[in-house]
Amino acid sequence: DLNTVEAVRTRVAELLAAAPELVETAWVHLKEGCSVGITSARLGLHRQSVYARLRRIESLTGLDLSRGRDRLELHLGLLVLRP
Repeated sequence: DLNTVEAVRTRVAELLAAAPELVETAWVHLKEGCSVGITSARLGLHRQSVYARLRRIESLTGLDLSRGRDRLELHLGLLVLRP
C-alpha cells in the first residue's frame, strides 16, 4: 500500500534527522539480530543505555520494535534512506 510506504519513509526520515546516535543504534541492533547484549558490546554502551535509545527510536518513529513487521519496516527504511 502506497500510504504505508510513505508513512515508513516519513518515520525513518524523522529518525535520520533527529540524532545520528539513534540511527547507529537502530542499525547495529537490527544487523545483530536485535540482541541488546551484542548491540551494547558493539557500541560500547551499557545495556540500559541501549534500551533507552530503543525507546527513543520507538517514540520518534511510532514503531514498536518488539513487532517483527515494525523492525522490518525500520530496517528497510534505513537501507533505502540511510546515507
